[in-house]
Amino acid sequence: MRAGLAVGLWGEPGVGKTHLAQSLLSTTPCPSLSVQASNALEQVALALPPLKRPGSWLARSIERLGSREALTGSQLVEVLAAQLAHGAPLIVHVEDLHAASPEQRQLWQQVAARVKRTKGAGLLVTSRTPLPEEFESIRVQPLSRAASDALLEAEVRAELPVEARAWIYEQAGGNPLFTLEFFRFLARQGLLWNDGRRWHWRVPEQRVVPATVEALIEEVIAGATESSSLKTVLQAKAILGRDVAASRLAEVVGSSLDELRDATEHLTRAGLLLHGEFVHPLYAEVMARGVPAQQRQFLGRRAIAAYQDDPQQAARFVKDAALEPGHALNLLKQAAQARGGTQANRWLVEAVDYASGSEQAALALEAATALKGSDLPTAIRLGELALELNPHDVPTIDLLAGIFASRKEQDKLDRVLAQLPESEHGERGLWRQIRLSSIVGDDEAVVDLVRQHPSLLGASPETCYDIAWSLLNVGRVEEAEQFARRAQQHPALTDRIRGALIYLQGIIHASGADNKNAEICFRQSLAIFRTLELTHNVVTGLHAHAVVLQDLGEYGESLAELQEAAALSLQRGHIVQFAEANLAIADHLVWQGEYEQAESLYLDSLGVLERRKPHGFLIDCLNALAELHLTLETALHVTLARKYASEALQVSKALNHSGGAASATRALAVTLLLDRQLSRAWERADEAMKMATSSGRPRQLRAAYQVKARIARALGHQDLARQSLEEAERLAAEIAEPLPLHVIQLERCALDRDLEGARTHAEWFEQRGLKHGVFLAHRYFPELAGGTTSGGAVPAASTAAFHIEVLGPMRLTVGPQTFPVRGRKRQELLATLLEARLSGRLEVARLSLTESLYADQTELQAGKLLADLVYQVREQLGAGLITTTVDGYALGAAVSSDAEVFLAHGDTRLWRGAAFSGLSLESRSEAAREALLLALQHRLEAQLTNDPAEVVRAAQLLLDADPYDLKALELSLRAQGILGKPKGQKRTYEWARSRLLEVGERLPETWADFLARSDAERTPT
Repeated sequence: MRAGLAVGLWGEPGVGKTHLAQSLLSTTPCPSLSVQASNALEQVALALPPLKRPGSWLARSIERLGSREALTGSQLVEVLAAQLAHGAPLIVHVEDLHAASPEQRQLWQQVAARVKRTKGAGLLVTSRTPLPEEFESIRVQPLSRAASDALLEAEVRAELPVEARAWIYEQAGGNPLFTLEFFRFLARQGLLWNDGRRWHWRVPEQRVVPATVEALIEEVIAGATESSSLKTVLQAKAILGRDVAASRLAEVVGSSLDELRDATEHLTRAGLLLHGEFVHPLYAEVMARGVPAQQRQFLGRRAIAAYQDDPQQAARFVKDAALEPGHALNLLKQAAQARGGTQANRWLVEAVDYASGSEQAALALEAATALKGSDLPTAIRLGELALELNPHDVPTIDLLAGIFASRKEQDKLDRVLAQLPESEHGERGLWRQIRLSSIVGDDEAVVDLVRQHPSLLGASPETCYDIAWSLLNVGRVEEAEQFARRAQQHPALTDRIRGALIYLQGIIHASGADNKNAEICFRQSLAIFRTLELTHNVVTGLHAHAVVLQDLGEYGESLAELQEAAALSLQRGHIVQFAEANLAIADHLVWQGEYEQAESLYLDSLGVLERRKPHGFLIDCLNALAELHLTLETALHVTLARKYASEALQVSKALNHSGGAASATRALAVTLLLDRQLSRAWERADEAMKMATSSGRPRQLRAAYQVKARIARALGHQDLARQSLEEAERLAAEIAEPLPLHVIQLERCALDRDLEGARTHAEWFEQRGLKHGVFLAHRYFPELAGGTTSGGAVPAASTAAFHIEVLGPMRLTVGPQTFPVRGRKRQELLATLLEARLSGRLEVARLSLTESLYADQTELQAGKLLADLVYQVREQLGAGLITTTVDGYALGAAVSSDAEVFLAHGDTRLWRGAAFSGLSLESRSEAAREALLLALQHRLEAQLTNDPAEVVRAAQLLLDADPYDLKALELSLRAQGILGKPKGQKRTYEWARSRLLEVGERLPETWADFLARSDAERTPT
């Protein structure tokens, strides 16, 4: 440090000033002293390190301080400056300058002025308020979204659901303290929880602020608002919101502009305001919530008066002002008429409460119609209110009927339709019947009505739109297109229906593989939906457009549109739509070879979809996870693929979802293939082919032929495999699927051992950044990657130089000796490297290992510690145990493990205890642990009758790992029944029942009832 520095870090409480200061001090290679700004300078001077040759004046001054002799303020400043000069390099860190008295702050300013002229001296202060000119002032900025996510992941040592991270960031605004307090609050409330495998999230039902955060904010506010006038300014500012003009604020407060300016400057110095706004949105929220009702009414009425020329702004304060109903109603109606969109809808909803009679019914219907696409519960409430006030109103009945039909609520649908007047039973009744049949998906009923009543050909544009969709769904594409075109010429056509019809034409073009015209239609419809602010339609349009863009090879633009769809869905709070968009984004990431990122998004979406009523998107997600794990083909991933495909098949059967069932059956066929159960795999592939054929969907049929070809090849039926691939290729070309088409052609190259053809396809994928295709090419032809077909094989335990055992406390066998692995860090390192190999990864990056093993160390120190740990393992356990790779480390080629042997051969006796026993579950791979446990469960099911004693033993290991595992409980009870141990059954069941009761799940009274229930619920897959 050559020149003296006086640096000030300032910002609101919790923004990270102290953390940043301490980080700076820890990385600065010179002594430092940390003190509170409120400490007397005498105490600071005496706390500084002793000086070797201080000089007579300075030595005498320090002695006087030691004997408690008083010095003047200027003398103390000189003494402190001299100590820093003689002790240089030396830094004094001063905390909370804002909390010091005015006199004390003045002294520190004088010290700062001297330090700046002292070589090698440093003064680092923190403050909640902007700093005077003597300091080089730096405002500590809130965290970015990425930094906030990283802070949370460092806190929990795992990845939180993306919606939870987004919600916390929105509330905390990047303030580190608030971020962690929100996380802890959510965890305490059970809104964020970990089931031992991953974190789960439930959205809070109402807006909440942790008590710790609220108390801190209230303390800061109380300390800065000693006068009622200052408090009124803050209250008005909190109620009026951001970006309010000074003249409006002064009018509401009841002060002059000069008085308001003085108050604002005072509140800025106190750290509550910055550039005229609250330093953090939570300050405004806490302040507004604390305004007493009488004061809120007083300020609300003044605000309405201040905004008498702007009804949209004045309407915001109607509720606070407690106006008489007529005045409030007029103001809200004026505001709604002056502006469309979401805000106008809110004002309409509010206006309903101030109206009565027919006017209230009309307003309720208008608001319900506007909200049905964004706030369905409120739309239903208002629609039912409108119908109660006006029982036979046709538009209200149509609104509610459409909603109840889409929700499959037949009783409610029948109830509202029963209120239709007699006049609605003619042609208009037919239109309504078509609309409702279309909504519930009864396309055959729609087509029958059109055939019976040709007059419907000239129906309203909305009816033509519904008919066109149904015709398309039953395969009558040309007629669907005719209806869509006819509807676009209808004189009553609205912009909304025009956009929907253009979108439908895009769907028709896409179904006929005319992707260029489909892209034009989707782009045009998106422009209309954006102009009309129809966000739901925009999201739907973005999805469709993205699919076509991908088929046209515009992968970057396609991904960007899906990301926009996800962002819009999250902004609207439509979590299911958000999950749907994430599924499509994850599909893109798979093609890009980003398998871990894709899996993370799939699992995030699964967490959302599992908490809701079963839906087609849940089936898509489960099938996507199965396909992803099948891509990697390791024994671990085959186990996980079987799990997800079985769940997808179960949900598909419950929902009668033929497409989902076909996809799941294909995946299960491949798991059987990879398990070398070829005859069963062929049977499953036959089932999948029949399902795909009956569905009439070319994509399903194409995929079924691919699976058929793969299994036929494994069975040695080369001609059948070739025929199946030819059919798959024909279908992919017909429906313009470029990515599957190239994969199928690559599979044909593998069948014919056409190396040069495979090279061409690998280059095609590589040029487009589609690493998944390159990966498949390298799998079929390892020589394209410069490898051999046997390079990745894991040695058998009997021939390996090293054998690691992790199915219980970690042990290592080297030659004839087996011994426990000592040292937590060694165990963590070996476990992490083994998990990587189980997952099909060739290495673990150094950065990943340092973050996992040494998260509390600096990057430089963590790197040194990791290198030292690897050296110790090699030196003490064997040089070949760990090998160095390009970016990190991997297990050596001569290393085997009991986990790999078990996954390959299924010997349950290898299990001595819990997988990775004794190691922190938070640091372990969720996929590896879950796959091992699922494989154990699968194996125990198979040997239940042959070796029930072993099933009892190993099932207890499953229950130890997850006391709430009902399948493990069932296995244990059935095995004990075979062994004739009713007392054991009773003891095991009562233990499990009491554990489940602790988390609110009630099992049947007896183990016999439990097994009977399991038998009744079992669904064959």
